[in-house]
Amino acid sequence: MGQRGVAFKDTERHDILSMQGIKQSYDGGRTWIFNDLNFLVERNPGVGRFIAILGESGCGKSTLLRYASGIQAPTEGTIRIDNDRVVEGFENPARHKIGLVFQEYANFGWSDVLQNVMQPLLYRGVEKAKAKTRALKMLEAVGMSGQEEKYASRKMLSGGQMQRVAIARSLIYEPELLFLDEPTASLDYKNSFAIQMILNKLWEQRQSTFIMVTHDIDAAVFLADTIYIMAKEPGRFAKKIVVPLPDHRDMQTVLSQRYSSIVNQVKQMMLQV
Repeated sequence: MGQRGVAFKDTERHDILSMQGIKQSYDGGRTWIFNDLNFLVERNPGVGRFIAILGESGCGKSTLLRYASGIQAPTEGTIRIDNDRVVEGFENPARHKIGLVFQEYANFGWSDVLQNVMQPLLYRGVEKAKAKTRALKMLEAVGMSGQEEKYASRKMLSGGQMQRVAIARSLIYEPELLFLDEPTASLDYKNSFAIQMILNKLWEQRQSTFIMVTHDIDAAVFLADTIYIMAKEPGRFAKKIVVPLPDHRDMQTVLSQRYSSIVNQVKQMMLQV
């Protein structure tokens, strides 16, 4: 697979996500959001992957997540998760393999926190007592123990708490892929960093694949093992940065000279795209 800017080499490793020949036009082909875009993410057994996608507004970052989750279909092209072809709508066979966290805190405000997190398991037919036990453990993992009976609404929870509930709900059924669409965009620095720490811990524990779209360069460097920078007109992957940091990251990481150097490097590359 290849394209202008970044070439994706298909090795013997299992392809967990592939996009081939993606084209998108909203005006019958007069202009193209994407024109033959390719993207490949291979499984990294025993470690997992955390990929961050950066780029200016309008380059199509969030659109890629909508494609991969079956919310939207491209004008042309093929998307696969594992061996399943992703299709738009409820009949998407890959939907049970993915989780999606939005920046808008997409919780069920008419239900309490515990019911919100249990819901994906109940939908899959898991017995209620088992679902409750797993939900309580998941809430503990995201720092929400003791909040189970509160309604998952902005009247009862802060923005950071709302996002923790969304992350817990998206991960409780252990999806192979977790998509994160600007997960810290609406948070202050303290809550944003708390969410980043939770995501890093969960990634370490689960060793699965996380793909995050963001404008936050600091968060991208803190969380990702690989960063892609997109350009637009048409949208494409212009730069790739392998982040030379250990998998476990904390405040000492943020205070390190290496981290600051990588952030500055990514900022320079963003301006050059």
